[in-house]
Amino acid sequence: MKATELRIGNWVMYSSKIQVNENKIRECVDHPDRFAPIPLTEDWLKRFGFEYSDLNGDSGLWKIPPFQIYGKYNQFIYEYALDVNYVHQLQNLYFALTGQELNQNN
Repeated sequence: MKATELRIGNWVMYSSKIQVNENKIRECVDHPDRFAPIPLTEDWLKRFGFEYSDLNGDSGLWKIPPFQIYGKYNQFIYEYALDVNYVHQLQNLYFALTGQELNQNN
């Protein structure tokens, strides 16, 4: 995993799930193989406060206004559809669009 993909507060795998801090970003520069992205799952969407909306038996939409994620393809919908497959990608995208952190409810 590239250190340039990470921001302080991102969730990644590093022997277990951790939140990135300044020291971990420095370590990722030297040892990128020690870090791995966390796949974006329904559990993570729920933790961030997204709510599920059924689409006639299709995979449905996960919503946190004004954003949506189309579950079947993990597409982040905000005028454009972008593939978002990992937790840190969702966190970074949300921050880039809102200027606010995407925090867990739990």
